[in-house]
Amino acid sequence: MSYPLRTAAAVTALGLAGAAIWTFSGGGSETDQKAVSLGRIANVALTTEHDCTDLLAYYRAHATRLVGPYGLNDGVQTFARAEVATDSAAAGKALAPNASGESTQRSAAGTPDSGTNVQVAGVDESDVVKTNGDLMVAVINGEIRITRLAGAETKTLATWRPAEGSAQSVLLDGDTAVVIGDQNGGIPLGAMKLAPGSGRFRADVTDLTVLDLADPAHPRPVRRLELGGTRSGEARLVDGEIRLALTSGPTGITWKQAQYPDGMTDAAKAQSEFEKSEKAATAANKRLIAKSTIADWIPKATVTQLNAKGKPDGPAVSRPLIDCEQVAIPASFSGLRTLALVSMDLHAEAPLTSWQSAGVIADGSTVYATADHVWLATSRWNALAFDGAVDGSTSRVMPGAIRFAPSMASTEIHRFDTPLRAQPKYVASGEITGSLLNQFAMDEKDGLLRVASTTQGDVTPALPIDDLSAAKRSASWSTPQPTPKPSEARVTVLKVNDDRLSQVGVVTGLGVGEQIRGVRFVGDVGYVVTYRQTDPLYIVDLSDPAQPRVRGELAVLGYSAYLHPAGTGRLLGLGQDGTKTGNVTGLQLSLFDVGNLDSPRRLDRKRLANAWSDAESDHHAFTMAGDLVLIPYTSWNSVRKPGVESLNDVYRDRFDAGVIAVRVASDGLGTPTTLRPIADGPVTFDSSHTIAPSIQRTTEATPIRTVVQADTIYTLTPRGVAAHSASDFTRLTFASF
Repeated sequence: MSYPLRTAAAVTALGLAGAAIWTFSGGGSETDQKAVSLGRIANVALTTEHDCTDLLAYYRAHATRLVGPYGLNDGVQTFARAEVATDSAAAGKALAPNASGESTQRSAAGTPDSGTNVQVAGVDESDVVKTNGDLMVAVINGEIRITRLAGAETKTLATWRPAEGSAQSVLLDGDTAVVIGDQNGGIPLGAMKLAPGSGRFRADVTDLTVLDLADPAHPRPVRRLELGGTRSGEARLVDGEIRLALTSGPTGITWKQAQYPDGMTDAAKAQSEFEKSEKAATAANKRLIAKSTIADWIPKATVTQLNAKGKPDGPAVSRPLIDCEQVAIPASFSGLRTLALVSMDLHAEAPLTSWQSAGVIADGSTVYATADHVWLATSRWNALAFDGAVDGSTSRVMPGAIRFAPSMASTEIHRFDTPLRAQPKYVASGEITGSLLNQFAMDEKDGLLRVASTTQGDVTPALPIDDLSAAKRSASWSTPQPTPKPSEARVTVLKVNDDRLSQVGVVTGLGVGEQIRGVRFVGDVGYVVTYRQTDPLYIVDLSDPAQPRVRGELAVLGYSAYLHPAGTGRLLGLGQDGTKTGNVTGLQLSLFDVGNLDSPRRLDRKRLANAWSDAESDHHAFTMAGDLVLIPYTSWNSVRKPGVESLNDVYRDRFDAGVIAVRVASDGLGTPTTLRPIADGPVTFDSSHTIAPSIQRTTEATPIRTVVQADTIYTLTPRGVAAHSASDFTRLTFASF
């Protein structure tokens, strides 16, 4: 569904009245509005369809069970068992709109023209730097820096900063940049903060700003789109269409807060009064939930036209980010946040003034996207029944309690179809055992999803959140706790079967007692790295999806955190070298021969002691152009001062940062060359940590990203852009910001 613009004032009328909801017609003036039915909820995960009334009932029923004396903002909740059992019965009635009274709640790599190393060819990912021909657009300290790339003549053209919030990443489509940021005021994404002067939590807001770069020396902001919620992973760009996943919680409710009585000298009486305050606040919050409308739960979006200075040019225009009929309820409870997948066409006449969206009630965490589908992984929530549950807000032990929390024991995966410039569609959900490392743990081939996960034995018995009667019966002070099972890795193959993701095949038992540290799927082969003391690289044959099997295994010291295909039968692994006891010793780049699936071997490796790279955890920092691999690194270690015998001031610190350049051949790795943006290194200073300005200039020029244009390597740093020759690696210039 595509949304026409309507006024911000109109959205305040959004409310629930039977099956009708305030919405906006697709024509007329901006003040036109009417109450219309939004129809039935398109919920493929349930057998019965829902309308907005039923959707609101779902939010209310589960929120009533989960809310505590500090609202829903304090995450994991703990409650007295009798109270939960009572609310469970009420929730069952609220979710039974059908006549029978039955509850309806059922249990390839590529580097595009932008210069970014991405997981799927043709699907760009937002990052802190993008290139378009001879132009580099980068995010540094919340600002946009625009640089003309011209070898030795490279120079900075302009700096632009959002009037509100700060820039975090960028997408580039021709002369149009979309700057993605947030309004957290420096608080990490996903956190909540108190609105000034109140006890009300303000939800995160994700900003998208269109920046016209037709004249790159004078970037011109066009409009800003504020989206309620936080990003789940980076935005994707496919043929000019942005796809962005957001999660949001209830934003229209000011929660009551329990207060500890100050000034009481009788500790027991003070504790008693505090417990009364908690009960009163919880009861008040339940009343707030009962009075809530759908507008309190569905995120909204606000469009603002901007002038040349980035200030508002006219009134803001707000409306719901997603309509009720586009929100699906998962088959098992996955939290109370609303996960919305939004697509926006940058080739439209007025980009970011219209969008199409679909969603599910779940908390998105990991995003994997192809050109046609988006797969979102969420944590399933369980009711953990055990004795001595600790209230996270007060640190008090509550005997005989039930604790609700996201479980690491299993992961739910939701599939959305994303046809180009058409309505996204929520298709199906499924569940696998274990948790995912990152987006590379998922991969689609021939319509099947392959997923690598690490399983962990639950220390406490986990029950489906709806089986509260079983939870009530299960725990007692004398209940023995099960022995945790050792972790292991597995690869599961899933397919869409009507409205569900069903298992096609699975292989288990990889790296027993270890965790997945790196994973990559290439064609019919999955590469899985687990680690505890050594690095077993497992080769999983997926040519028969119903019978996946481990073909080969290679154990080496250390581990590879990022895996990158390097031609037929070759695989690069970037991570840390290690000792036999499992201690890591520094950065390591390995070249593996995986041509024989039954007998993988390491052909070569290069090491840098006491060093690490952002590319180990962020694949955008890794660059491979042709046979050239570029890895930004940082190292910090202490060295003994020669001739000093005193125990005081024996050591001095040595800092180094640069880019390792290595050429890859079929039989090995070339000699590494270190590219430093400003001066030769490393930089050494004594234990007083007094840094001369000249040294500080060097330490602040730590490489962030590298891109290759023509025969030049460009390195982005917080202080500027360095240019090196790609043929002989000589430094050509450093263009300061």
